[in-house]
Amino acid sequence: MSTVPKAMPIYSGLIGKVVVVTGASSGIGAETARYLAANLITVAWPQTRTAKSTDRSGRT
Repeated sequence: MSTVPKAMPIYSGLIGKVVVVTGASSGIGAETARYLAANLITVAWPQTRTAKSTDRSGRT
């Protein structure tokens, strides 16, 4: 039994634009970012701060 590949949605109105995807490092956010990028859309995602990161003042 063969499986039918999923059809990728086309977001023609977003081609050439930048889309910010929160949570793009895993799960649904990551899959959303992959689908958008596969449709020629630039994807940006905010970096997650960790316990070891510092703010602009240099404090931890």
